[in-house]
Amino acid sequence: MKCPQCQFENPEDAIQCQQCQAPLAQPAKGAPTIQLGDAGETGTTPKNSAASPKKTIALDGGKSTRQLEPPADLTPRPDGAIIAGRFKSDALIHQTNTLVCYKVSEISQSPEMQTRVCDAPNCGAVHFFTEPQDEVDEFCAGCGQSLQAGSIELELCEAHAPFYGILADVATAAPVHGGLRPPLIVFEETLGPETRYGLVKPHTKPLPEKLEREQVLTWGSVLADALDILYHSQFTFNGNISENVFAMCGDHMVFADFSGVLKISKTDEAMRKADVHALATLLYKWLTGKTEWSAEAALPEALNLFFEKALTGAGYGKGAELSAALAKAAAAAITSVSVDLRTGRLTDVGRVRSLNEDSLLTVELCRVETSTILPLGLYVVADGMGGHSAGEVASGAIVSYLSQHAPSEMGQNHGKSGNDWAPWLRAMVQGANNAVYELRKGAGTDMGSTCVAALVEGTRVYIANVGDSRAYKIDADGIRQLSVDHSLVQRLIATGQITPAEARNHPQRNVIYRTMGDKQNVEVDTFSFAFSPGEKLLLCSDGLDGMVEDADILRIVREHADNQAACQALIETANAAGGDDNITIIIVEIV
Repeated sequence: MKCPQCQFENPEDAIQCQQCQAPLAQPAKGAPTIQLGDAGETGTTPKNSAASPKKTIALDGGKSTRQLEPPADLTPRPDGAIIAGRFKSDALIHQTNTLVCYKVSEISQSPEMQTRVCDAPNCGAVHFFTEPQDEVDEFCAGCGQSLQAGSIELELCEAHAPFYGILADVATAAPVHGGLRPPLIVFEETLGPETRYGLVKPHTKPLPEKLEREQVLTWGSVLADALDILYHSQFTFNGNISENVFAMCGDHMVFADFSGVLKISKTDEAMRKADVHALATLLYKWLTGKTEWSAEAALPEALNLFFEKALTGAGYGKGAELSAALAKAAAAAITSVSVDLRTGRLTDVGRVRSLNEDSLLTVELCRVETSTILPLGLYVVADGMGGHSAGEVASGAIVSYLSQHAPSEMGQNHGKSGNDWAPWLRAMVQGANNAVYELRKGAGTDMGSTCVAALVEGTRVYIANVGDSRAYKIDADGIRQLSVDHSLVQRLIATGQITPAEARNHPQRNVIYRTMGDKQNVEVDTFSFAFSPGEKLLLCSDGLDGMVEDADILRIVREHADNQAACQALIETANAAGGDDNITIIIVEIV
């Protein structure tokens, strides 16, 4: 079925466009059908006659007709509008003449009705209730971790046509799993003479353009398990799984588009196996660019054997079987790789300031077992603010706290299988924030600091940042900023009010809205990515990126094989450009 809005080709039974989310006309069997024709006709348009713009609906098997006026275009609701008595419109996301989508938040509900979210980083499943619960759930039905009542980003779409059918069925079934973000509720609401139909779902983002191997392997296991949950809820894709059904929720991939699923009333193992095979095919495509298996030199032998069985051999009949086999193959592939880290680090006061308020920290551990090297490193750049006896105290307190608390815990957990360092790194940065906050409160100053921290274990990097100190990744494709500045100019760039080029000379480019020590609890951005031999991680204060263009940073790093020499050259370049601020740089390379 072709979408009338964007012309995207959808499955025949789709009721909503998979690309632009516009509703598709799909009358139910036995229901009245809307057809074009002149008033007084039976609702059909004679062959070779000109169709009238008026719409009629055929009733009683075509014996009578009723003229319908085309619905007026949807008018977006203002920010702050209450929708369906439960949701508040926060921002407009997307608008056509037939569909409006908002980012919404849930207004206060009684404890028995309050939406609860799993706090496990790799789950985040949403538990949404349409009726009061006898007992408030404390643990996630998907992973068993604790639930917390709190705000979650939701998306609400409304149209003149109902979002009924399969999406309503999925919302009613409410399957819960870390790899699923199904619709939560469909409803209708009358606004004067107008009826609007709504659908609410967790807010998601598009997939990244490039998927790292580690991401595919980690997310693939979660998605495979999610297929079983969907199947046990009596839904199947029947093998029709494409990239369009996935989206990003937080920092991991989830099933997000359920308009193409089928509802089944009894066990159908063929459909189940088709879904598992389709997911395995897509994982293989993300890793290799191919859709049919052949031995791939870029893949470790363990993964080649896994995909050979999944795609050409006996295959896997259940998602759990695929998940377990993939996790085992991925673990074998990782443990067979021996890598090490090469580091450069340097700080400089610059040419304008008389005091260096930046601080840096590197902590490196290395285990060698059976000739396999597994390095573990913590790297931190902190840019203090608040002037003499304040900025350098704040940044110094951060590296002091981390140097006292991090090494012992790093040693205790180094090399353990299944490590997810993101919660640990977030907690470390939060602890450092509390240290600065107590100093600030005691001294009665406005001291504060930025902080960007990286934890590197083997071939995976975990990043945490607060403020505008940056993390970059440098590889064969170029240089890419990983962190997002918590600054005014970054918000202006994100909203399209200024360009990145204009931001470099903006009069308020130094205004930061999130810093270490400003509040007792700070929001810490965390994310992770795969780290492959030949790639480099660069952490810096804004004394570098504020004076040197990204393209020049890339050029200088590539010109210097030695990372310490690269740090020196970058600082000389920043000083030659004016050296307006302190400059601190850490470069980490995996070899």
